[in-house]
Amino acid sequence: MEGAGIMENQKAPTSRDLQAIKRREQLLASAKTLFAKNGYHNTSVRDIIDNAGIASGLIYHYFPKGKQEMLDTIVNEGHKIKMKNSEEILKNIHNNTISLREGLITIGNCMIDFWISDPELTQIMLHEHNFIEKDSVQSEKDYPPKQMHFMIDLLREKASQGEIKVMNYKMAMLVLASAFNYLTTTQVLHTQCPVENVGIVEIVDYLLELWKP
Repeated sequence: MEGAGIMENQKAPTSRDLQAIKRREQLLASAKTLFAKNGYHNTSVRDIIDNAGIASGLIYHYFPKGKQEMLDTIVNEGHKIKMKNSEEILKNIHNNTISLREGLITIGNCMIDFWISDPELTQIMLHEHNFIEKDSVQSEKDYPPKQMHFMIDLLREKASQGEIKVMNYKMAMLVLASAFNYLTTTQVLHTQCPVENVGIVEIVDYLLELWKP
């Protein structure tokens, strides 16, 4: 069979290949931890190598441009993972028959999780943005528009089904997104919300009450 032939022609990774992947991951993990803890400027290549416990010559084999390439790789690969996870969550909301309340609560949790699921990456993004190449943060720029369009479509769909009234969906989405972003910021920066017992569920329930048909 043709499919079987293709599978047979695909070579399994050798132990050397797996070792190379492991070393690359060790270097990135070391750099990520040190960049988040001490800052990009205060972290040397020697610091990264010593922390990873890898021979000094290997870092330029995997990352020819050195520390800058490592920073950009950490940001780029980290955000690709975050984007993939978020898009899967949004896709599941779209493909399943759930109430608007359930969908909005899920989206709110998704927005918060996007930033707090990887504290080291978030720390780097907040404090080292001046050192990060612009192309490395493209996924971060793509994320909000995709999510906003999804939320607008979700509101429009639920209005057509009679769950909420017909309204300016863009403005409704902006109000909702602003509230979610505020909660996200308080969690990322570890600041206390001035209004007690206000979370995603309370925000969603309050707005849905206003949006009743």
